[in-house]
Amino acid sequence: MGLARGEHALGRGSRFDERVSLMLLFCWPCLRCSEPAPPWSPQEADNGRKDRSLWGQSAESEAKDALDEARDLLNQAERVGHRPTPDREAQLAAQQQSKEEEKKEHDVGWKRNNFNQYISDRVSLHRAIPDTRHEKCQARHYDISSMPTTTVIIPFHNEARTTLLRTVWSVLDRSPPRLIKEIILVDDASDMEHLKAPLDEELQDIPKTRVLRLAERSGLIRAKVYGAEAAQGDVLTFLDSHCECNVGWLEPLLERIALDRSIVVTPVIDNIDKETFAYTGGPTVRTRGIFTWSLTFSWLDLPWFEAEKRSDPIAPCHGSLEFIPCSRVGHVYRDFHPYKFPDGTVQTINKLVVNTLSLCLSVCLSVCPSVRLSVCPSVFMNLNRVAEVWMDEYKEIYYEFRPSHRQLETGDVSERKALRERLKCKPFKWYLDNVFPDMMVPDRHNLYAKGQLRNANTNMCLDTLTPREADMKAGVYACASSPKSENQMFFYTKRFKEIRREGTFGSRCLDFAGGPSGSPSMYGCHLMKGNQEWIHTPDHHILHMASKLCLEIEPKSDHGYHLVLNPCFEANERQKWRFSEFDQYSD
Repeated sequence: MGLARGEHALGRGSRFDERVSLMLLFCWPCLRCSEPAPPWSPQEADNGRKDRSLWGQSAESEAKDALDEARDLLNQAERVGHRPTPDREAQLAAQQQSKEEEKKEHDVGWKRNNFNQYISDRVSLHRAIPDTRHEKCQARHYDISSMPTTTVIIPFHNEARTTLLRTVWSVLDRSPPRLIKEIILVDDASDMEHLKAPLDEELQDIPKTRVLRLAERSGLIRAKVYGAEAAQGDVLTFLDSHCECNVGWLEPLLERIALDRSIVVTPVIDNIDKETFAYTGGPTVRTRGIFTWSLTFSWLDLPWFEAEKRSDPIAPCHGSLEFIPCSRVGHVYRDFHPYKFPDGTVQTINKLVVNTLSLCLSVCLSVCPSVRLSVCPSVFMNLNRVAEVWMDEYKEIYYEFRPSHRQLETGDVSERKALRERLKCKPFKWYLDNVFPDMMVPDRHNLYAKGQLRNANTNMCLDTLTPREADMKAGVYACASSPKSENQMFFYTKRFKEIRREGTFGSRCLDFAGGPSGSPSMYGCHLMKGNQEWIHTPDHHILHMASKLCLEIEPKSDHGYHLVLNPCFEANERQKWRFSEFDQYSD
């Protein structure tokens, strides 16, 4: 099934194939505390001052005496050890019970949603959020009379009431009414009571909004398909069920589609903190969405000269996917899904991702890349299907980064491959050359060497000490039996002469900014050489070009080893390193 007009736009044969375009939006919310109102108005305060001026001197004196007497009684009570009254003890107990109940409510909400439902339930459904658009975007004006209408489709499964309704109201509160044809909530067989009759009652008071209920759990993508089949708008807009649309989010998206209906558009994604629900701006315009060889979405910061000269790429199948910087939508990012996927992976094939690639070989989101394979089999199988349909011979690189995925069944992708042929899509190499030329292809054409970087004297290997990109360090560890051990898999590139580690969410490069006896670190690859340029010499030294020092493994006082950079000595075996695969200087 498709999601837009004709095979060119996504899929085929459905009633909603007559749609003209598709918008893919992945979205979120934010927290704003209002100022407490003063206990009285300035006028009331003035009245109080007038009343006081009418007091006689004797009345003032009596009041002062009464206050002094009260203070004496309080001081006496403190001296004899005052005990609270039974009523006060009950009040303190009730307060303690209230705190315990609040904590329990907080914990239950976390377990159910993997975000702070306790806070969300106390935030207005119509709250104000900061306008994160650039000032030039805020100054723009749009001719909405020439724009198509849209159906906003929000699939959900066991979503918290307030995040779901706040998503809906953010669409209605911050969109021109003429552009919103309808909002369709697609209930993917939720079993929580607040999403049944109570939700139906609430929707009676929300304009243009209806719910479509699925009898059995079908998965996110099929839920989107069901919503698209029922849609009546010109454009399909998909939102997650825990989003908040920002001011002026819709007009830039529909304007771009009105100019070119082969384009798939997405807003810049702002962040809503899952603990505090604070709303903060997302990436700047000098970033672009990319994917890693693990087929995981990430952001790449562009140097200013790259940001100025880059235009939106045209994808292999005569369409494109564009980020629209003047459109901002907030989203609650969660560490994991709090619910189970439908039984059986075949029922949850991510046809949206596969079909979207017929418009643009775009990013592929892996929602849980670092957890055990058994946790997200359908998601991982979806990635396999993308690799099999679109990556040609480069799929072997994907499997090199996700070796455990080879054991998964991919299912029948013949129909998807046939669609690719009918659309006359270009090969994946075209995508690498034209859309993402900075993508490092780990082959002999681009690499001097790869694999483990082994110290000849100690049988220790360069190691990041953790697979998490944010926590990576440059250290050493006993060489693993597999030369493709995740923490010890490095690439020595020809173009920038980096010693690079490709992670699930991005790349880190061996970096050094210190002096003699200083230690290197793992830092984001910036493609500008400098502190990240290394030369693997014929005598097996790893020479840092900026400092002219050599990488050395050095014993620590606690009997371990660490990395330092020291002056190069040809006879120093602790400075000799060899890569495990196609090292041009291996013996």
